[in-house]
Amino acid sequence: MRCRLALTGCSPEPLASYLKSLALLRLVSEQKDSAARGWWERDVFHIESDLDQVGLLRFFLEEYSPTPIVAPWNGGSGFYEGNDITGREAIRASKSERFRHYRDTINEILSWPMISATAGLPLGKMIDIVQQEAANATGQKQHKLLEPVTQALDRFVLVSNLLSPQDLPTLSISELEEQATLPKRASQAEKDRSRAIKQLLQPAKKIRTIVKHLSRSAGKDELVRYCRNRLHDRAVDWIDAAVIILENNEFVCPPLLGTAGNEGNLDYTNTFMLHLTTLLLMPESNANVENLLRQALFGEPTDSLVRTAVGQYDPSRAGGYNQGYGIETEKAAVNPETVVKILGHVYPLRA
Repeated sequence: MRCRLALTGCSPEPLASYLKSLALLRLVSEQKDSAARGWWERDVFHIESDLDQVGLLRFFLEEYSPTPIVAPWNGGSGFYEGNDITGREAIRASKSERFRHYRDTINEILSWPMISATAGLPLGKMIDIVQQEAANATGQKQHKLLEPVTQALDRFVLVSNLLSPQDLPTLSISELEEQATLPKRASQAEKDRSRAIKQLLQPAKKIRTIVKHLSRSAGKDELVRYCRNRLHDRAVDWIDAAVIILENNEFVCPPLLGTAGNEGNLDYTNTFMLHLTTLLLMPESNANVENLLRQALFGEPTDSLVRTAVGQYDPSRAGGYNQGYGIETEKAAVNPETVVKILGHVYPLRA
């Protein structure tokens, strides 16, 4: 029996809600009922399928298989040192069949030389890379490259008195951060060492950022092609939405997905993985997952919204003056279910 549902949580405005509506229709038609159809009626999205309201909720909570969206060409994508890899690693550790394609996609990318070669580089090696780049630069560009290097080398002296001098250049930033961690009852010597290492880490992280930028800008085009040629078709659908390769091999980024999957410091793919983890892989961290889904689909009230970035899809929730209760709101509360549906499933609109 065919069921018609009015999804009162899906309106044509803002863009976030409009895209969510299209995403819901695509997911149901691809993964549950190929004859499903949807339409707008009085600013409410309607869907006709084999699923009643309970069935639709069960599908998203228990069966829905997320699109493996990735953007390893972006610096905050979860594939580089210094990124938040909570979502990525939760997906890799999952045994669920619904995450199989996502697991395979992530593991495939992590095995590539151009990804693994930039992970965990020793600080000494990163300094060498930046110095070599600076040797080919002049003026202000050379100054910007060498400034953090000079600061790091100056602070080497302080840290070398507290750590083995010969080991210092061989340590990665992650290893230095571990060295800076204090025990519960730290001695004064341990506090001094931690303070000195943290001072070194400030320019060291700037050096790492430069190295990551050099690596990506040198091979971004190649990495996009590599992804498209080697990843599963479900991931390629996302790539074709985020980056279009023209006949002359130029790259065009449709504005709907920012600049190839990111918007300033907001990386769509890593955000997607983090929200998936909270909602589907660690639901105990959010006991109101079904309430959030009901709010996203049917507009039912919930007190489980979270403060997170949604970017251009709902600019009224970006934060700032007069954006919420009080004089200023850094980030307005949003439904992570909405973010997941938008970011992972907007590619029906690709050019």
